[in-house]
Amino acid sequence: MEWNRQAMVHCLLVRACGRSNLPVRTEVNCCALFYREALTGDAVGYYQALADTLEKAGMVENDRLIVSWDGSRMLKDAKNPRVEVTLESV
Repeated sequence: MEWNRQAMVHCLLVRACGRSNLPVRTEVNCCALFYREALTGDAVGYYQALADTLEKAGMVENDRLIVSWDGSRMLKDAKNPRVEVTLESV
């Protein structure tokens, strides 16, 4: 829940900048680098949580538009956990 809240805030800040055409309405690849505090959790759970957040925050019109996760990785950075996301048209 806390991760989702923080992710939502960051998504809304990106939307507020107004530098992009959001929400995305075409099929995309989502390259997500998940830097975690510890090597726990499964990729599918992380992907689904991120996809749900991207839709709820208005970054993508519908998370069904995320058709691939090429380049996504589950990594560890205990000092600076974060998620770096790149959406690319396919």
